[in-house]
Amino acid sequence: MTFKAFEFKLLLFAKPLLPRVFYNGMGPNGTSHSSWHRFNKHSCAYRWSYFHDLYGAIDYVVATVFLAVALILGMTGIGWFGVKPTEGNELQARLTGGAVGCAVGLALARWVFLVMNYWVGASSQFIRIVEQELKRCHPENTMLTGDTHECREEQIARIVLNAVTYLEAKADTLVGRKEKYRKHHDALIANIKQDG
Repeated sequence: MTFKAFEFKLLLFAKPLLPRVFYNGMGPNGTSHSSWHRFNKHSCAYRWSYFHDLYGAIDYVVATVFLAVALILGMTGIGWFGVKPTEGNELQARLTGGAVGCAVGLALARWVFLVMNYWVGASSQFIRIVEQELKRCHPENTMLTGDTHECREEQIARIVLNAVTYLEAKADTLVGRKEKYRKHHDALIANIKQDG
């Protein structure tokens, strides 16, 4: 398994546990795609936190999972080693202490996910804004028909024809030093005509 595949599986695992975190980490602070810019654009600047643009979603997920696992192991260790065993029943006392510590660690780990979700996650207002923008933009709807989601061949053919026409019109700009790109340009036009 590659590292990218591992990240993807980790994000899928964390999505239900940390849904608000996935609206963070949109870009470095100050850039046009950062959450600072988005919050200001939609009059939510008072809700913006430094943590929104500090790290990406995967960074917050890894930190939260690490903290949860550390709590579980730490509480189990405290339960195992912190027990004063009675006479002759040392193993049973340690197992009981470890089990209780593990149960407490699991409960605290769940609280870690809840707290991190609200602490470093986006506000409800910002989530609504992002969801509205996503619902408004559906480029695939121009290619699909109704509920059956079948492709509109004529629409795709029209877009392919527009792309070919545009590229053929730009062929005149390939002069001088740019002439070396003509072979690639012609191959691109041929590929678009053939495969769409």
